[in-house]
Amino acid sequence: DRMAFVAVNSGAQDFIHKSEIAHGSLAPRLEFALARHRHQSNLERFSKQLQRQHATLRDVLSTNADSIVVVDNLGVIRFVNQAATTLLGRDAVHLVGSSFGYPVEPSSRQRIHVVHPDRRVVRAEVRARPIEWEGHAAHVVSMRELDPLVNSPTPPLSPDNRIELLVHDDPLTGLPNRRGLR
Repeated sequence: DRMAFVAVNSGAQDFIHKSEIAHGSLAPRLEFALARHRHQSNLERFSKQLQRQHATLRDVLSTNADSIVVVDNLGVIRFVNQAATTLLGRDAVHLVGSSFGYPVEPSSRQRIHVVHPDRRVVRAEVRARPIEWEGHAAHVVSMRELDPLVNSPTPPLSPDNRIELLVHDDPLTGLPNRRGLR
């Protein structure tokens, strides 16, 4: 019994003491051992295949030309791709774990104004769909910049234009305020 315990704890799949070997008792145990080996091999193959598929999906998300942001139900950013960091004007380290700052309304199109740290304003169209992300309810938010030619490096706003922007848009969120909704 002690020898069987040590053998199985060391990685053996089965243990047969020489006193247990009888006519016909070895064949079923060998069949079970072969079946265990086939199942283990299949499990390892499927696991590697799943890991490759997961890596491929992460690559598709990360390298997509559209800005993709995953936002949990509390409005906290859980994932951003490279395009989203460009559109939002901040790197992933600062975005992930921070508040998204815009309302997430599934199945609708919204237009937002993103104010970059350099005060450049970018208009974007936003769509959201509910998903499960790492076991939790969330939304995948797809964002596209509107009129990129108009928004590429713009000079700082003149005082009059800045006041006009502040009258119509909230400077923190870039969303239209009451006057901007008219």
